[in-house]
Amino acid sequence: MARARHWIWRLLENAAALALGLMALLVIYQVAARYLFGRPPSWTEEFARYLQVWLVLLAAPVCLRRGMHLAVDLLTPRLPRRLRSALRATIHVLVGLFGLVFAVQAVLLLRIAALQTSPALGISMVWPYLALPLSGLLVAVAAARLIAAGADPAHADPARPDTDPPPEAPP
Repeated sequence: MARARHWIWRLLENAAALALGLMALLVIYQVAARYLFGRPPSWTEEFARYLQVWLVLLAAPVCLRRGMHLAVDLLTPRLPRRLRSALRATIHVLVGLFGLVFAVQAVLLLRIAALQTSPALGISMVWPYLALPLSGLLVAVAAARLIAAGADPAHADPARPDTDPPPEAPP
């Protein structure tokens, strides 16, 4: 189970990296086409925009899982350890609930998106909007994992360099 979980998160990281690379190539292609041919393809801007949405929404649960989100640590380090842990757990519960509500509302939004087509690519708007419920669900999963690990990202993410590597397959 831990091995499968590790590979799922690794796939998510690689998908976000692929989206970033492809987005950069599309933007470079669009700029080159504009200056070399005077007319960039209309689909590149829209596709790059959808890739950016997917990139951000795929990276959000990964960052949450690794404890990499921006936080204001003015008060938290000064709290007693037990209160600090309780505060982190409360924050992760709220984030997990937000992820679930976000996912449910995004599924409702998919019904509307199914009726629309993107102007330049001509694809169903379900594809760009599908990142929303997926991200919400993964944020909820990452938050639940943090809660189970005692709200400490170092114990929840085996991919972090300061923790043990993922378990090896049995012989």
